[in-house]
Amino acid sequence: MRPALILGCVLVGAAATFLSLHREAPRTPSLASATTPAVKAATVSAQTAAHDPRPARDPASKLTHLMQTGDVVGLQKTARSWFEADPAAMREWLDAQPSFARLQPVLIQIAQDISASGQPAEALKWAELLDEGPDRDHTLFEIYAMGRRHGSFSDAELRASPFTPRQIDDLLSGAADD
Repeated sequence: MRPALILGCVLVGAAATFLSLHREAPRTPSLASATTPAVKAATVSAQTAAHDPRPARDPASKLTHLMQTGDVVGLQKTARSWFEADPAAMREWLDAQPSFARLQPVLIQIAQDISASGQPAEALKWAELLDEGPDRDHTLFEIYAMGRRHGSFSDAELRASPFTPRQIDDLLSGAADD
């Protein structure tokens, strides 16, 4: 046999071996190969369902589950998202709960955000959900201070607030803003 023919046979054999070893496995459809919005949506739904073994839950069920599992970060994120989407429904659910101690940080943030938006009376309603203690006291004081800055509380309302005489003086004088 001629050397060129032998070399050609070797190269063909090597190419066939290479291709058989590196043959691609069949792929699942990708968004790039989907041609219509309906096909794309179905592909995304199928891929999401395949990767997420948890069933979809409404926010109340999800919060209950997260409290039971102790997922504090997930609990805070879900509570915050639910509040932003539907504060009335979240409040109704919270009012029916025997305890929401793990929700204290997000409740503080919600009350402060409501107060900062110029609604201190509404913020006080949310702050009522906080457990007695320094965090609650501080949150209430901050709500009153913000309300004072925005002109939402009169001097008479500040004098009737649940604070020490020194704190009331700080609110009335503006020293609470420092």
